[in-house]
Amino acid sequence: MVSAVSGPGAQITRAQTPMKASASVTMLRAFHTSIAAEGHRRSVAGRNESNDRQALPRLASELAWSYAASPVDAACAATAHMSALSPRLAEIVNTLPIGPGMRVLEIGCGPGAAARAIAARLGTGHILAIDRSAKAIAQARQHAAAEIASGRMSLRQVSAEDLVLLPGEQPFDLAFAIRVGALDGRHPEAGRTALAHIAAVLRPGGRLFVDGGDPLREVLLPRWLDGVG
Repeated sequence: MVSAVSGPGAQITRAQTPMKASASVTMLRAFHTSIAAEGHRRSVAGRNESNDRQALPRLASELAWSYAASPVDAACAATAHMSALSPRLAEIVNTLPIGPGMRVLEIGCGPGAAARAIAARLGTGHILAIDRSAKAIAQARQHAAAEIASGRMSLRQVSAEDLVLLPGEQPFDLAFAIRVGALDGRHPEAGRTALAHIAAVLRPGGRLFVDGGDPLREVLLPRWLDGVG
């Protein structure tokens, strides 16, 4: 359970959000054995993915989703995704108050590592990962084919300042951003525009988190912004 945030600038820490599910050790070992074996098989077949750093995230994604047939298996897949993250990203993902069925928005997703890890935890939920960079979205799409095919993740090339809900699109329960200049104080004018657009795509009571806390801090949207649009 996440403790209440009482005011602007309040921090949210990993200790406040313990993981609800622990993966089977046996299944995790099977996953890592599978990825090594599959990498070797593809190498022998002429697809040298066992030594291709760009291909490993995609291979891990394919195999992780093959394990996600049940809640326990899904927890195993989520843990497998976490093992591919940097310590900093893993801490951020573990800290976010996300759960099955939620709609999550990542702003500035880059190659999509955090979004893939979150998608594995959402059950029937969904994460939309956005970035203003066409190159970043192309990289994320390359590595997230399994998550996109499952319906748990989608990608969009757009900045936070221009983000709007598409026709028929449902609002989001939670948004987060890591190293986004419009939201971490580096670009205040762009930040004001971005906050208005983010508030418009969040449901009433939706929450926004950015890095800069321990490891995250919640940005409390002004009441007049909450649910705008």
